[in-house]
Formats: sequence, C-alpha cells, structure tokens
Amino acid sequence: MDDRELFARLGRLSEVYGEPSPSLAHRVHREVAARRRRRRLLVAAVAGCTTVLVTATPVTLNRLAADRTSSAAITSAAPPVSPGSPPPCITLPTITAAPPHPPSLSPDPSPPPNTTPPTATLADTAPPNTTPPTATPPIPPSKRPTSKADHFLPQEAEATFTPLPDVVERTIDPTAIPTITLNATESPAPCPPVVTTPPSETPSPEPRPTTTTTSTSTSTTRATTIQATTPTGKPFVPDFLGEDGTVVGRTPDGELWEAVPGDGRLSRISDGTAETGTGVATGPDGVRTWARDFDLLCRDARGQVLTISPQGVAKDSGVWVSKGVVVAHDPMRQPWAAKGCARGALLPSHGKSVLGEVVAVDHPEAFVAEPSNDKVIRVLNLETGQIITEHPIQEGMSGRDWRAAVNRHIFAWAKDGLLHRLDRTTWQPRPSLGVPDGPARLTAGADLVVYSTDREAVVLDPRIGTVRELGGPAWAAGDWFLYGGAGAYHLEKAE
Repeated sequence: MDDRELFARLGRLSEVYGEPSPSLAHRVHREVAARRRRRRLLVAAVAGCTTVLVTATPVTLNRLAADRTSSAAITSAAPPVSPGSPPPCITLPTITAAPPHPPSLSPDPSPPPNTTPPTATLADTAPPNTTPPTATPPIPPSKRPTSKADHFLPQEAEATFTPLPDVVERTIDPTAIPTITLNATESPAPCPPVVTTPPSETPSPEPRPTTTTTSTSTSTTRATTIQATTPTGKPFVPDFLGEDGTVVGRTPDGELWEAVPGDGRLSRISDGTAETGTGVATGPDGVRTWARDFDLLCRDARGQVLTISPQGVAKDSGVWVSKGVVVAHDPMRQPWAAKGCARGALLPSHGKSVLGEVVAVDHPEAFVAEPSNDKVIRVLNLETGQIITEHPIQEGMSGRDWRAAVNRHIFAWAKDGLLHRLDRTTWQPRPSLGVPDGPARLTAGADLVVYSTDREAVVLDPRIGTVRELGGPAWAAGDWFLYGGAGAYHLEKAE
C-alpha cells in the first residue's frame, strides 16, 4: 500500500468515526516519512556500491568523423582512407556479467503469533449493522495502539487491525551487487592493413611491367623493357617500330616476334617467317607485314595472311606504314600503296617511264627519288596519287647508297658519315652532322630523327637543334622511342 492510498483510507475512516487524535496523526506522518527515507537510502546505497570492473585493450579507429556542430575537427592518428577502400575495422569488446554473490540481507523476522484470546467487545452484542457494504470502506492495517491516548477509533474498529512487524533498517552489503566485466577479445579475423593514399601533389606512378631510366635520351624516365631473347631462347633483334609503339623483329632463322607497349613480353607472329629479312613492318589494327618470294605478306587482326603487293616487292625496298597505309615499291621501281591488309595498287605514273622509288613516308605524303632521268625528289599524295611538288636532287643522291627519313620538321638523309638536313617546307639545307659510317638505318618520329647502327645511335631533335649520342641502337616512330642496352630494349614515349 502506498502513501496516497493510506491517506485516502484514513480520510474515509475519519468521516465515519471523527477526527483522529493528534498523537495518531503524528505517528502516521512519521511512518510515511520513514518509508520515504528508507527508499532514498536504499537507492543511494545501490548507486554508491555498484562496482564496474572494466578490463579492455585500446580500440583503434582508423578514422574519426568530424563533429558537424563543432568548430574544431577531430582527426585520428591513422592516415585518411582513400575512396573505394574498405570501411574502418573496429575490434569490439565482449560483455559478460558475473553472477551476483548470495545476498547478505535476510527478510525481517515475522512477528510472533498473537496468543492473547480475543476479548468480548460491544461488537459481540451490538445489533447488526444495517449500512450497505459499500458505505464503509475497508479498514487498512495499522499498528496496534500502545496507550489509551492513541485511541481515536471505537474498540470494534481497533479490533480489526492486524499488527505489522517493525521495519529493520540494515546496511546493504556491497558484495551482494552483481559485478559486470568488459572483456576485450580479438576479432575473429585480423583487421586488414591500412592502405594509405599518397597526397594529391605526388601521384602514384601507373603500374608497368619494368622500368628503366636514361640520362642520354630525350624521353620520359619510364620504359617498357623488351628482352633480347625470345621465350624459346633465340636472340631477338627489332626490325621495325610502329607509330602505335608496337615492336616487330626477327630471330637469326627468320622467325617473327612482336611486343606491345606496357607489356614487353615477346609473342610469336603466327606463320611469320621472313626469308630475306625485308618488308618487316607493323601498323594499327593488328597489321603485320613481311616479304616472302618477292611478295609482301600481311597478317590482319583476324590472323589471316594475305598478299598485298600488286607486282611484288623489291629486295632492297624498305616498307613504310604511316597512318595505316602500307607503302613500298616493286622491282621495276614503281611505288604502290595499300590500306591495311587490302590488296595494294600502283600509284599513277603520270606518263613517266620511271616514277621513282620510295625513300621516306609521312602520310599523306610519300617522297620518291628519281635520280637517273629527272634527278628530282617527288612528293606524292598517297590518297589522290597526284604529284604535290618536285625538289632538285642533292649532291650525293646519285647512287642508292643513302638513307632518308622525314617528319613534320625536316627531310634528313645520310651518306658517307654525314647526316644532311633539309627544311621540310622551304627545302633549304641546314648544317650537316657527323655520324658513324657504315651500315645504318634512319628513322623519324613526330619530332625526333634517329641515325643508328647496331652499336651506337645519334638522336636529333630539330625543334631545338639538340644532338645526343647513345651507346646502342635506337629507333623513332610517331610518339615512341626505342633504344637498346644491357641485353634488352627499352620502349617509351618520346618527349
């Protein structure tokens, strides 16, 4: 029974039997106050004696979120997590509760039974009560009065009270409080290592098979390494560098192998065998060419091998592939062109008995030398077959023992240990350069011109007039630069 119900019942009794004596009212208020005090003490004792034992290892968060409502950002010691990385790994503790100790509080002893026989009162002889049962509320239990002065109810009403035991106040034993222990355990799977992202001002280099650096070339410091030995153990020598960076070469027995930028692994060209070593070239969309029995063969992207030369190919003819167009000349010194692996066609002769032999190509222009009759260098349009212009042949071009290359800056040709340069637009000569004499090749990229033997090379940049020497062979085509050294070849973008 709570305090409000006690006061309500006493109020209803006072309506029947009159106002209670001051001493009884004082005892009622004192009893209510004692109850409230005991409840406060019990709550305070439980709160003060609860012991929580925490045994945990530090938990590391890879990242702490910044408080949106705070002006100071909270950051963790761990490096920031890059986008796309897994969420932070957190080791959570396992919570276990130990069973409480047996309680040290025992219930208050029950009061001894009342052995006093009931005394006859006026209620035994009084007439029956005619008041309806609902008119008089039930009388709550209370302590039996200890003196006559405490009586404020009739004796018949007092006789119905049941004595209550005295409340014994005790101190709560702290050992009776359950103990909660936090045991930190390792996660079932170990946390993955934290992967840090470099700052934005120092980007990570792109993955590549192998890298090498050189201080003598004008190219970047990253290169694809191509081994000088095939997977079958045969020596590999490059013959041609394509404008897309593809490298095609041969073994001593004529097998054809290729390597592409970013990979560097040599793979054998299906059915590729160059008998004479001429006509080896590469172009976009899987185009690969080589000469066999005076014919120029071409393998397309589907692996089909076709003959593309209309009247054969000269043994001493070079083969050029520029912007996907294959250009060469036949044994009668007639130039011809083919798009990809389609059948080639002769360029218009324009009524001339000999149009000339091809010496350099930069699509859509082909440079054809005719040193015998007209003694000119003709510039032909490969798309229309028309003669764009003719330049007078230079001194020393009378024979066929010279090599040439062209890019958007110059027309270069070499003979007898000299590299000559002619302006592409005005055809005005520039100073000649000394180069190693002997068998050599002359190749040109978008900006670079490379004169190379099998053991050394000279790299010319016409834009700024720089010349550099390399201790190994080299090639240039498009935006790519290939050079050899230390038992391997290195392919990289030219700058």
